Amino acid sequence: MSYEPPLEERLRKSDAAVGLRNVGNTCYFNSLLQIYYSLPNFVERIFKREDKELQGKDELMTKRIQSGRKMVEELKKVFALMATGNKSYVEPSAILKAIVDDSGHQVQIGDEKDIAQFNEIFLSRISDYIRASTSPDAQN
Repeated sequence: MSYEPPLEERLRKSDAAVGLRNVGNTCYFNSLLQIYYSLPNFVERIFKREDKELQGKDELMTKRIQSGRKMVEELKKVFALMATGNKSYVEPSAILKAIVDDSGHQVQIGDEKDIAQFNEIFLSRISDYIRASTSPDAQN
């Protein structure tokens, strides 16, 4: 059973920044999300990305592209809640569950991670999806 603060403590205070819920050793990830949320060009590119079902040249690349697709869609939700939500924190678990490593295996949530390695995986999956969706021979 996890602790849930009283309702009045969970509501967003006017003009207050929104936090991200720690989902077990995910402070490194939450820090990255806060940084990326503070970069207007990054947020704009995420929101402008259309949701497309794409295939890669092989099964591994398809897994990586689909991971990036899911991450982008979940980032849209988290960023929107960070901007306009009424809670003092946002739950980022769905993004974490979508991330796969370079071999196509789901990244384990709760394991302590090196932030640089994690950031590389995070940005690589988003990049895989963006490249695939802008490729002239993208396969739907």
